[in-house]
Amino acid sequence: MFGLDGPGIAVVIFAVTVAASLYGLRSPQFIERCVFRPYWFLRAQRYETIVTSGFIHGDFGHLLFNMVTFYFFGFPLESRIGPARFALLYLLGLIVSDLGTYFKHRNDPDYASLGASGAISAVLFAAIVYAPQMQLFIIPIPVPIPAPLFAVGYVAYSW
Repeated sequence: MFGLDGPGIAVVIFAVTVAASLYGLRSPQFIERCVFRPYWFLRAQRYETIVTSGFIHGDFGHLLFNMVTFYFFGFPLESRIGPARFALLYLLGLIVSDLGTYFKHRNDPDYASLGASGAISAVLFAAIVYAPQMQLFIIPIPVPIPAPLFAVGYVAYSW
């Protein structure tokens, strides 16, 4: 889909997620249209929300943490596995993570979820499979963080 001169799918996902999330932070109605509500998923036929919820975030901190993680792991992974496989991994990560949420909360009409943490986790762990020696430098931490250790912290934060 994208040539050598065009952006990769990771750039598109990154840009859409940031733009949609920033718009959503100013528009609660937009977030409400995109959020995944397991109770209403089948009852109201809100099938699109299994994907749209992964492109919005409820607060700036959640967005920042996910996008920093995506930046460090998503772009290198896409260059390694290619844009089509990367897009498929990302989409499956979104859907599979929401399936667990669906089965756990399908009878709770008040439960809602949003954010890209499921898809980002898929990208993070796939990147570690391809480059387990990868390290991150995050200011103000003065030492490199091994990617597997970062992944443990990411999952703990997301939980």
